Amino acid sequence: MSIRLFYVAALVVGLASCAAQPPSKVPVKDITPLQALENGNAGDQVRWGGPILAVEPKQDQTCFHMLSFFLAANGEPHLQNQPQGHFIACAKGYYDPTIYAPRRVITVVGTVGSPRTVKVHDIERKVAAVDVQAVHLWPPPPFVAYYDPWYGPCCAPVSYGLGYPYGIYTYPP
Repeated sequence: MSIRLFYVAALVVGLASCAAQPPSKVPVKDITPLQALENGNAGDQVRWGGPILAVEPKQDQTCFHMLSFFLAANGEPHLQNQPQGHFIACAKGYYDPTIYAPRRVITVVGTVGSPRTVKVHDIERKVAAVDVQAVHLWPPPPFVAYYDPWYGPCCAPVSYGLGYPYGIYTYPP
C-alpha cells in the first residue's frame, strides 16, 4: 500500500513540475495585446509571452519590447503561430540585457497599464503596456543538425565549384 502511495505522490510531483508558467495571484484574462489596447482593459491580470524585440534597462526597472504569441498549456509561446500584437512589459529591478537579449523568448505575468506610444521607423504607434510581477525566461531552442543520408561522404554530388550546400543542414540559422 505504501509503495502505491509513493508512486502516486511521485506522479503528482512530476506532473506539477511540468507546469512552468509564471505564477499569478489571481486568474488571468485571455486577451491579446491588441484587444487590451482596443478595449481599454487597464488593471486586468494577463499572461503574455513571445520573443524580446528590444531591452531598455534602467536603474530601478527594465522594459522589454515584445511581440506576443499564443501560449501553450505550460505558458511557452508558440512562435509558429501568427503574432498577436506588440507590447511593452516593464519589470521592477535590473535584468541583464546579455541574458534577456533580443530574440530570447519570455513569458510575463502582470497587470495591463495605460498604453504607451512607441516610435518604429519614424512611425508612432500606441501599444499595450504591462506592469510585470513575474518573468519566465525560456531556454534557447536546441541546435539541430540534419545530415542527408542520400548523399553520404562516399557519394556526395559534385558541386562544380558552385558551393551548393549538400550534406549537413543546421537549424536555426
